[in-house]
Amino acid sequence: MTALNARLSPLKTIGVDLLDAAIRAYNVLWPGSEAPASVSELARCLMASEDRLIEWRESAARVGADEAMSFVLSWYEGINLDVLQKMRLNSKWTTDPDLVKRRQERAYSFIPYADIHKFVEAPDESENDDEDAEDVDEEIQADIAPNPAADTTSDINAPSTDPSSSGTAA
Repeated sequence: MTALNARLSPLKTIGVDLLDAAIRAYNVLWPGSEAPASVSELARCLMASEDRLIEWRESAARVGADEAMSFVLSWYEGINLDVLQKMRLNSKWTTDPDLVKRRQERAYSFIPYADIHKFVEAPDESENDDEDAEDVDEEIQADIAPNPAADTTSDINAPSTDPSSSGTAA
C-alpha cells in the first residue's frame, strides 16, 4: 500500500494542478462566465478552445480597427464613412513599399491604445446588408469621382495647410 500511495500521490498533485490550469484557461477564454461544474464539461469546453481563440483574434481585430478609425476620425471629422467600405485599388499607400512600411509603423503605434484584452462580440449582421451595400456602392461612386484639383503627391508627414490643425496629436 505504501508503494502504491507513493506513486498515486504525485499523480493526484499533477491532476489537481492540471485541473486548476484548465479552470484558469477557461476563465481567460470565456471571461465573466462561470466555469463548468464537472471535469468532463470543462474538457468539452476546452476542446472548443481553437474556435474561441479564433473569436478572440477577431475581437482583437475589431478593437484595433475601431481604434484606428477613432484616430482617423478625430482628425478628419467630415469624412464620408461610406467611402471606406472598400479599399481603393492602386493606392500609393498599398503599392509603394516605403509608404506601406510607414503606414504599418503608424498603425502599429495605435496598439497601446486598443484594449485587446476585452472581448468584443461581433456585431449582428442584418439581412438587408446586401441591399444597403448596393445603395452605398452607388453613393461611393458619386463621392469618389476624380478630382483634378486634388493633390495626390502630398506626404503624410507634411505640415497641414488647414489652419485649424495644430499638426500634433494629443
